[in-house]
Amino acid sequence: MTVTNEQFLSELTKLFESSTSKHSVYVTSKKAPASAAKDGDVDMTPSSSSSVSDAILFRATNGASSSDKVKISTLVPASQLASFQSAYLPLLRTHLSNGLKKRDKAKERKMDKAKEQSRKKLVQQVDGKDKIVTNTVGSKRGAGRRKRQRALKKGLALRKEKAKEAKRKVSAAKAS
Repeated sequence: MTVTNEQFLSELTKLFESSTSKHSVYVTSKKAPASAAKDGDVDMTPSSSSSVSDAILFRATNGASSSDKVKISTLVPASQLASFQSAYLPLLRTHLSNGLKKRDKAKERKMDKAKEQSRKKLVQQVDGKDKIVTNTVGSKRGAGRRKRQRALKKGLALRKEKAKEAKRKVSAAKAS
């Protein structure tokens, strides 16, 4: 059902409060199609119907089965978009922040450490310089081919990373 902007916000609040672990709340927004202004139940004033191409359609539904499903939508003209978002975004932040998981920083550190160790295997000291050596890893054919291909791919990524770092240093030197 299409409702006014204020009714949409109040209905959305009710949807979030009624949602439990059984179902989710799905919220979408998109540019309004041209046929949206022709619908009789869309609350658009005649003066703003000429600018429907700039209007945004907001929809919300609960993830319940077809018998308990609740669908609401509203059409927000571009002129009222800033005022609508000033009420809409805090509502989303308060209700969506409850369901977010905490980052597992220990796991991230472990992954970074493993990544750094794999990089160290590819970088060797030659004449006092770091050189990326990938052709000593694995065989060209047979059982070690996959290992060699991965090492070549990592080496290419490391070379690109070093090139970007060198460009940043040059541009920083030119800037100062």
